[in-house]
Amino acid sequence: DEIEAVVLEVSNTPWNEMSIYVLHPDSVDTTFSQVYPPNSTKSLAKDGNIQQSNTYHYQCEKKFHVSPFMTMDHDYDWKFQLDKDRIVVQAQMYKHTTEEEEKEEEVDTNQLLGEDEKKDSHDDDPKTNKHKGTLYFTAGFDIHRAINPKTQSYYYYPLQLSKIILRYPIYCFVIQIWIHYEAFKLLLKGIQFIPHPEGSETGASKAIAVVMGPVFVVMDMMSDLFVRLKN
Repeated sequence: DEIEAVVLEVSNTPWNEMSIYVLHPDSVDTTFSQVYPPNSTKSLAKDGNIQQSNTYHYQCEKKFHVSPFMTMDHDYDWKFQLDKDRIVVQAQMYKHTTEEEEKEEEVDTNQLLGEDEKKDSHDDDPKTNKHKGTLYFTAGFDIHRAINPKTQSYYYYPLQLSKIILRYPIYCFVIQIWIHYEAFKLLLKGIQFIPHPEGSETGASKAIAVVMGPVFVVMDMMSDLFVRLKN
């Protein structure tokens, strides 16, 4: 199976907005693209039939405000690998750094890595591989097809699909609750809240800013009180 293009639908939970990125060598969104052959050291998965599949690597600039705890100065780094019954995806975000920060990070990295690892970390062509910066976030998934409509009974596939839908009727709602729970934990840890960039505010973002304003005031007061008690 080959990938012609990838369309990313990115949404930001608190503001209920959505943006599209098109990943293709000729797309205006793509800053870097590379296809790694089967069994390459750059492959995402090296087991099963999928090891005979290409790995597709794309990079693009962050142009849409997503997390209220991350600034806009990041680049996305995506890798995709698939065969007929499996899809593996890896997403990473790199935070922009200055030249001095890059040199310091490279020195620290070289002190930690062995010679072979240093070589692997510079395998990409520097003329085309655009991302520079600090790895800030990583996520991914490895999914396998559990129901195959081509091999299962004609009636079995829709029944199994219905069973899955009925089994998780509020799954997305549970994820929303969990996202906000984790966001609350980040606030308690003192992580800075990042509002919408100037000029991109919406009705929802302004409403959230009004609601969160008193919360931040209380958190600052508690922080100051804690510091005074500690001293």
